[in-house]
Amino acid sequence: MKQYRYVGPDDLRELISPDNCGTPIQRPQDILNWIKWINPKRQHHDEVIATFIINTDGFLCLADRHTEHLVCAGGCAVLSAGEMTFSINPFY
Repeated sequence: MKQYRYVGPDDLRELISPDNCGTPIQRPQDILNWIKWINPKRQHHDEVIATFIINTDGFLCLADRHTEHLVCAGGCAVLSAGEMTFSINPFY
């Protein structure tokens, strides 16, 4: 599979730290847990928009929408990157 490496400004690399890399998602419940962690009050929002990457091991990683893809990936190459929107069911 084609891997994509970061080609943007070097100063964004300074934002990378173990504390702000994307959260690995291995099962559906991980998505619900991440949504509760990232948006605990939900403030009447019915959707959550996330930055995502697919790492070179094929795992989905999620981060807050305002996170740079490079940071979500921990500075590593990715198979895919973008934004993902989750619709919130009020009964979850």
